[in-house]
Amino acid sequence: MRLENYKLFRISTLTLALAALFTISSCADDDEPSFVPSLPAEGGNNVRHISRTGGITNTAYDWSFTYNGRRLTHAEGVIRDPDNTIDYSHKYTSDLKYGNRRININNSTKEDINIVLNGSNFIERMTVNKNIYEFQYSNGHLSSWRRIIFDDSFGQAGQYKSSAVLNYENDDLKTIEYIGPDNVKVTTYFTPDVRNNLNGLLPEAIANEFGCLGFEHLYYAGLLGRPTAHLVKSISVNHPANESKCYQLDFEYSVKGNNTILCNYRTPTGEPVAVNYAY
Repeated sequence: MRLENYKLFRISTLTLALAALFTISSCADDDEPSFVPSLPAEGGNNVRHISRTGGITNTAYDWSFTYNGRRLTHAEGVIRDPDNTIDYSHKYTSDLKYGNRRININNSTKEDINIVLNGSNFIERMTVNKNIYEFQYSNGHLSSWRRIIFDDSFGQAGQYKSSAVLNYENDDLKTIEYIGPDNVKVTTYFTPDVRNNLNGLLPEAIANEFGCLGFEHLYYAGLLGRPTAHLVKSISVNHPANESKCYQLDFEYSVKGNNTILCNYRTPTGEPVAVNYAY
């Protein structure tokens, strides 16, 4: 090789090497691409506000959600208590940030939250401080969950376990078999409505049995599986150890276009409840 050609070859090789190094360094410095969960709404708008008036059957949260594109990024929850012993002015807030198959959550209670996603980008395991939540799925639906709540007081460490198995028929919830800390299995039966659940709404009065009471926003963020296909016409609760805790709730809905805007029902004691949805 002639001297001038050799010099040109060395310069070209060095240039290519530097370009490759720059490319690798740039990629390493770039932010990792963030995933986009599949939100529950299918054909309707994503719900932005859930609020209740009247009496309620079980402890529940009213919610306000903020979205950025197709991601739920901020939630504000206000607890509603059937015994009216809780200050409703206190708001719980939660901010969600998405990474490459990961999600980080910062909330107003400053809890240490760690989340492990499965291959479908649903939550498989979540720890909140020392408390443990585990979730399993079938055909994209939440099919079972288990939680262990730790309570430390006066030097004693207690564990409170609960779990549930969820069964579906034609993509609609059929039963939830819930076992609470008292180790009694309570079964909730579901009758689907004829109307599709276009907004992906979580059925009323079952957040605890669904395993997401207090963090329903993770369901609406698309992180706890697919929604039940139809709105729920009624639920029937069978408590084998206490007949007074057996009851049925019948739901009526108001729909505007593709959006469910109202759910009405009466508590087991006859008090009217109105659940309002805004979009």
